[in-house]
Amino acid sequence: MERLEERVKAIKSSLHDSSDIVIKKISSGKNAIFVMYIDGLIEQEELNLNVLGPLYKFKSFKTCGLEEIKTKIVNYSNAEILEGEDIENNLLRGYALLFINNDDRALGFNVIHYDGRSVTEPPTSAVIN
Repeated sequence: MERLEERVKAIKSSLHDSSDIVIKKISSGKNAIFVMYIDGLIEQEELNLNVLGPLYKFKSFKTCGLEEIKTKIVNYSNAEILEGEDIENNLLRGYALLFINNDDRALGFNVIHYDGRSVTEPPTSAVIN
């Protein structure tokens, strides 16, 4: 598990230890997984409901691989297994990443937050009328 913690810290360090990076450790006995995301870029409610909720309910991560977590535990349609540069690139795009021990890949969840724009009257139209 030390290797996993070092890996997560290395990614955060490569992003200059930004205070916007959130790392959640979910422990199950001696085993743990880490979920990492950038605050403000993700849809927090979607992450909580579809990713973190099922993970907190699961009892043991000891024998789970990324594929099993993706299909049996989380079962989130916008999830993909990422490797290499895609890991950090997707984190910067707004993905939440899940890391497990003994796997250099990450499970990425597309929970990108898109700012909506409300329909309002432009400030100049009130002056013209």
